[in-house]
Amino acid sequence: MKHEMAELSMRNEELEKELRRANRVVSGAWEQIDVLRHSSSWRATAPVRAFKTRLRGALR
Repeated sequence: MKHEMAELSMRNEELEKELRRANRVVSGAWEQIDVLRHSSSWRATAPVRAFKTRLRGALR
């Protein structure tokens, strides 16, 4: 029983480390998206994206 508890505790620690690592990756991705959306190129291409969205809606 103690052996099983120790194994489960180790597995739990491994999963927590993996979760922290995944959260860092996701956080980094959100930061990159935020940088992109605040870039001058994103603002400059906004009219093109808006037109494309309207065109897509009109073709449906």
